[in-house]
Amino acid sequence: MKTTLTAIIGLLFGCHTAFAQIDTITRDKGLRQFFGIRSIGSIVSITEEYKTGYVTALLFKDGKFVQQLGDEQIVYSYGVTPLSIGKSALGTAPASVQAEFIWGRRGDSSGYIIRAACGNAGRSVDFTPLDGLSSINLTELDFNYPNERKTFDGFLVLGTAYEIVRKPNSEEISDMINASHQAIILLFQQFKTDKEAEIFIESVKKKYKNS
Repeated sequence: MKTTLTAIIGLLFGCHTAFAQIDTITRDKGLRQFFGIRSIGSIVSITEEYKTGYVTALLFKDGKFVQQLGDEQIVYSYGVTPLSIGKSALGTAPASVQAEFIWGRRGDSSGYIIRAACGNAGRSVDFTPLDGLSSINLTELDFNYPNERKTFDGFLVLGTAYEIVRKPNSEEISDMINASHQAIILLFQQFKTDKEAEIFIESVKKKYKNS
């Protein structure tokens, strides 16, 4: 009985360790809530046919695009994450892109950061002051969101957050944006060649610059 109980405890704590190794941006929700920090984001498994990825966040106000909140290109690193339960090696986890948009207060300022990475490749942008984000409190596409992801404007959607002011016509992202005073959409796209990435990113910058 003691041996069985020890094995169960080891399995539980071992699984927790394995999960922590895989999901390097899993958030401590209680701690973030205590400090008034909110975030949206996700993890996307990748395959070796793709070479680079691109992450950006868009801000909308009263149904209209306002600005890009960050603009990051990621060069993929195809290292794998070791998995284990206790001292037993189980193999490796596939490479993945991890992206997160975080907003809240730092000192006397409100603002945000974006973290985008693939293994050890990637970086977090500096804290950018921006007032008014604290009222955005309805988040979707959390880390526990199903595998069937939504798309928006040619991107894969990794997270959305809204300040709803009226009943939306549907749960479609465009309707949610139109029903919100403010909305943040975290987006991702990946590319097989550098040229493909260059063309897409340039078109995105021109589009949103002229909006």
